[in-house]
Amino acid sequence: MTEIDFVEIQLMAILGIDAVAINFITVVFACVVAAYVAGQKLSRITAILLSTVYTLWLVGLLLGMVIFLDTVVINVTGYQILFPSGGRLPRGIGSTVGYVLTLGPLITGSIGSLLFMHVYIRNKTGGNSNGDT
Repeated sequence: MTEIDFVEIQLMAILGIDAVAINFITVVFACVVAAYVAGQKLSRITAILLSTVYTLWLVGLLLGMVIFLDTVVINVTGYQILFPSGGRLPRGIGSTVGYVLTLGPLITGSIGSLLFMHVYIRNKTGGNSNGDT
């Protein structure tokens, strides 16, 4: 591989991280808005079903984020082996600190949005426990 190949892979991985993060944030805020607008009208079973689908969707996005982060780490390692003198490879994030700084806020946001739905909104009026809408 040439140096430009490493740079291209690195930039694509960093753009992938950005795309997944934007998708994740959009879904989290959409869930918060939906919970605020319709959370009190949902039956308990419907709320749990929607929360399960939402959580599975977010887990898929988080796994995608981990794959892109691993690509960054592998690419930087391969680059350092082939070009020990260095160069201008955009490193982005890829260390343990990078994982924590990238995944931490996303996981916190998803847990917070679920808590907002089930603790704050559903308990505000007691939810719709009889299944009627």
